[in-house]
Amino acid sequence: MAQANPLLGTLAVMESTGGEPDVIGEDADGRVICCDHAPQSPSARRSRCSDRALVRV
Repeated sequence: MAQANPLLGTLAVMESTGGEPDVIGEDADGRVICCDHAPQSPSARRSRCSDRALVRV
């Protein structure tokens, strides 16, 4: 299922690395907005980037 929807894959990585992801709404185009409510960046994810656009910069 995560392969069919990139957001699900991202949420799975957030959870597997100790994060506390939550869906908080949607933007004007209907895309889901989520954020991580972990009190601090989980140690397993501190040097990881999952934003493909940012990785290309």
